[in-house]
Amino acid sequence: MRISGLYKRLDREATAVAAEDLLLDYHHRWARYQGYKMAGLQSPEISGMPRSDTVGNHVEDKIITGLADEEYVDRCQKTVALMQDATEADIIKYTYMVAMPSIEATAEHVGLTYSGYKKAKPKALLSFAEFWPDELLIYD
Repeated sequence: MRISGLYKRLDREATAVAAEDLLLDYHHRWARYQGYKMAGLQSPEISGMPRSDTVGNHVEDKIITGLADEEYVDRCQKTVALMQDATEADIIKYTYMVAMPSIEATAEHVGLTYSGYKKAKPKALLSFAEFWPDELLIYD
């Protein structure tokens, strides 16, 4: 199938929702990652002291979660950097990645009216989905 045929089959609304679902977790994961960096989590050291057997290694689990958060934050930032339209990139950045006090403030910061922002946001989410390294596009 030709690429133009695939684009016609793209479910724009579902793709925008999927991109938004992915981005809604950004602020929480960024904050959690910053906490891991500040705590300086490292691999556990082996000591010769006897201790009870544990089923899981909680420090290791935290390290894995921290690495996953770091990768997620890095991927989001790189994806926004790849977006070709600066206004769309700013919409994603200031809506999901930088805490703005309101939608109106975000629209003003991006240089759009409130209604212009509402119209441009789904297109910005589609653009983000196109550049996301994993498959985020949804087809009919």
